[in-house]
Parts: sequence; structure tokens; C-alpha cells
Amino acid sequence: MRNFKLFYLLAFIVSGLFIVSCNKDQNHENSVDNQLSVDTRSSSFNPMVSVTKESDYLVFNSFSDLDQFLAEANTTSHTSLNSWENQKGVISQRQVFYNVMTAETNLDLSLENLSEQAQLVEKGKEPYHSTEHNQALNSGLIRYYGQAPNSYWDYSLVEPMVASAVNLNGLVKVGGQLIKYSNSSFIYIIKDGDIAKLPLAISKTDDFENTDIKVIKTKPYNPEGSGPNTETEIRSLCYSLPHENTFSKTNGWRTTGKRRTKVEIDGRANANFGSVECVYGTGCTFQVRTQAQKKNFWGNWGYHSDFGPSCTISGANWSYYMTLMPTCSDQATAYYNNITGGNHPKPVWNRHIPWTNNGFFPMHPTTSGWWVWNDKKICTTIDMQSYNIPLTYNGDSTWGLVR
Repeated sequence: MRNFKLFYLLAFIVSGLFIVSCNKDQNHENSVDNQLSVDTRSSSFNPMVSVTKESDYLVFNSFSDLDQFLAEANTTSHTSLNSWENQKGVISQRQVFYNVMTAETNLDLSLENLSEQAQLVEKGKEPYHSTEHNQALNSGLIRYYGQAPNSYWDYSLVEPMVASAVNLNGLVKVGGQLIKYSNSSFIYIIKDGDIAKLPLAISKTDDFENTDIKVIKTKPYNPEGSGPNTETEIRSLCYSLPHENTFSKTNGWRTTGKRRTKVEIDGRANANFGSVECVYGTGCTFQVRTQAQKKNFWGNWGYHSDFGPSCTISGANWSYYMTLMPTCSDQATAYYNNITGGNHPKPVWNRHIPWTNNGFFPMHPTTSGWWVWNDKKICTTIDMQSYNIPLTYNGDSTWGLVR
């Protein structure tokens, strides 16, 4: 069962979306800024699942609990999350990112409030950044993506979706297993949670597994990736062979004056075809990725704590197909938009998030996005026959997340 839980972890593929009544006319930029300058999301954070602390990292009872925590955290305000983390005595990589974003915004405001002559002097200098930015960059917690003059800083974490759950070293414990998400291309799993075994895992430079550790080498996160050959690989912690279908939709940046936005969806269906314990499971999930940036004092792109458009998704739905059989030799039964017993019908999503500029939002067909059967074998991974995700982000409803 533990083997399957490992697989279940990073079959995340998540989603969610946003709407902003942002007027794109440059003449209304100031009033729009006023509408988007305050993060109006939940002012307090009280996760529904049990979360404890060991050393300086968070501990979750199960991958399902981790899923639930991330779904809640990724739709909650940064200030409330910071407060919760401070009470717990931990610092997540998300908090570092938000603190950098706030410091960079404050630096911009201080420069824009200078006299015209003083601004000319500063613009003549090589662009510089806040102390928080430089510390995060030097620590490898952020890095730059894209090509100048459109490059920008973002997470360096191999899976930014978990940034709210991992500490500065990328550590989190789930179901007794210690997991380290690197800031490059690796995920390390210590099977019994013994941190003393972590150096051995980190010494590995490729996929590796023994009785104590498992090392997964995957493509590092790249928000500027596009097309099917550059999509992030499945971050599966499965011990058996995973099967996968991909239903992603990649959009380019849309620029209006000194602002630009982007919405993408990473859709994946994954199946664990079992182990000696005959535990079988499958999942089909979406991760919606939102980005909203402004130009800074020198005209360079970046995330700002005073620019967070809202996003609305209304009546989104999908159609899926899969087959199951009681044993490997029995005749398979096909299921269209409904799994056994009517427990998992075709989902319809409705969601509104009032503020987001760098979000990772899951939209699962069930609470965790995973189904498990102890009495049936999965014959085919879920096949997404079609989906339609009407959404509005930054006042733009033409992102076209349709298959």
C-alpha cells in the first residue's frame, strides 16, 4: 500500500482559474491598479487536515492530506499563510517567494516616489534588486527564466505546486516517508523517514532505488516551456510502471501596456498497474497555472504584490473513458463519465479566486483526484475524450482551454 501511496503523490496535475474586471485601456491603469492592489483572499488559514512539525519541516499523515492542504493553501492569501507558518515555526518556499515579491514591489514604489531628477539618476544605473531577491537568488530558491528583455524570476523548485508544504531545503514528511524536492531535477524519497539517509540519496545523480531510498530524476520546472515535448514530466513516486495520457494546453503571454498575463493547463491521467499486493489506482487531474506580471522601474518584467487579477471558471466539464476488470483474465468493463456504482460522475467545476498572480490550482474529479480498487485491475488509463473550461482571467475570457 505504501508503494501505491508513493505513486499517488505526484500524480498531481492540477488546475483552477481567475477573473479580473481589468480594463485594458492604458488610460484606466491607475484605477485598475487600485482594484488589484489588495489580496482579498481568506484572511485566516486553518487547514482541514492534521499538520504537525518535525524539526523544521511539515508532517502529513497521508498523501491525501497533503493534496487537501495544498488545495487550501494555494487559494489562501499569502499574509494568512505567513501567519500560520510563523505559528508553526516553519518557513516554506512559498513564503520566501512572496516576501521577495513584496520587497521588489516596495523597492519600485520607493523609486517611483523620488523626484523626477532623482528618478533619472536611478534609471541611469544598472538595474538592482531588493535584499530579499538577492538572498533568494543566491540560495537557489528562485532563478531566471526566458530570454532578455522578457526574462523574469520564478520558483526554482522542481514542483512549485508543493511550495506551500516544503521548507527551504525542499523537505516534507508524508505517511512516514521523508521527501525532498530539489531546486533542480531530483525528487528524493527516504522510505522510513530517517533523515540520516538523505545524504546518500542526494549523492545519486540519476534514477536510483534500494531498500532505503528512491531517487527520481525528472525535467526541472520551466514556466517558459511550450509544446508537447517540453511539458513537465509526470512526477510519479510509483514503484511500478506508470501509464500516462496528457491533455495539456499551453498559451503564450498576452501583453497590455506594462502588464502581461498567461493561463495554462496541465492535464494528466495516470495509472498504477499494480504490485504484488494487487493494489490498483488511477487518477485524472488538471493543474491550472496563472501568471500576471508588471514591468518594474527599469521596464523589466516581474511579479508584484500590487497586481493580482481575479479568475473565474464557470461550468467547466470533461468527458472521460476507462476500463476495469475484476482480475487480469476477466472481461473488461468500460466506463464513460462514471466509475463503478455512480460514485464518480462526470465532474462540473465552478470556481472564483479573487486574487492571483502566480498560482497553481488543482481541479480534481474527486477530493484527491485518485481512485483505488482492491478488487479490480485497471485495463486502460483514463482517456480524456473532451474538456471545456470556460474561464476569465484579467478580464480576458478567450484563453481557449478546450479539447
